Amino acid sequence: MAAESGSPPSYELSQKDAPPSYESISDQIRKAKEESTGTKDFAQSTMKIICGSATVLLVCVTMLGLVLGIPVAMIVLGSWHLDDCPAESLIPIYLIVSGVATLINLLFTMGGCQRRLKKVKSQQDPKCDEEDDGGKKKKIIGCFSSLLNSFLFAWFIAGNVWIYQIYEPNYTDPTAADYCDKTLYLFAFWVTTVSYIFMGLALCVCCASCIACCFCCGKKSDQVSDTERGGQ
Repeated sequence: MAAESGSPPSYELSQKDAPPSYESISDQIRKAKEESTGTKDFAQSTMKIICGSATVLLVCVTMLGLVLGIPVAMIVLGSWHLDDCPAESLIPIYLIVSGVATLINLLFTMGGCQRRLKKVKSQQDPKCDEEDDGGKKKKIIGCFSSLLNSFLFAWFIAGNVWIYQIYEPNYTDPTAADYCDKTLYLFAFWVTTVSYIFMGLALCVCCASCIACCFCCGKKSDQVSDTERGGQ
């Protein structure tokens, strides 16, 4: 009938059956930008869209699995070589405690992310969700997480002292007072050093982001000023 009437065939079925693409995410972000009332509102809407993406969630889970491997390795190596570093006997203990505390902290972080994702996907009132979760429970978890982060920071500083003050220990003679197992020490040394590298990179990214934001804001204000002058 469609061929006889001369009208083109309908593609509604093929469009409905087409798989979702990344263009839908970009369209949602573009729409959120148009509907947002400010930069903060747009950032929150963008984060909700990104968190709702299954691909991004899969990438985050994969990265989280890699991150979990480091504290597990710290616990295993520290326990295995507990008595193999007479030069500084606290290094194995430092690895074990850091690994356990980091795993606990990651579990709290995962729980918090899961609750946020549920709020994003649910259609309920956010105020009702907060009441169901319990304000006191959230405050207790927040206080415990803050204390744990403070402990991890202090413990990290102490580990720096224990690791760097014996650089470089004796790797060959287990009977010597300055002996430390090579695998144990180098692992602790590089985990600590790489932490400083990542902190430096994060600081550089933050500074670059601030400079970019200041540049964009200044450029936007100049455009507004030019528009106002042109209108006058």
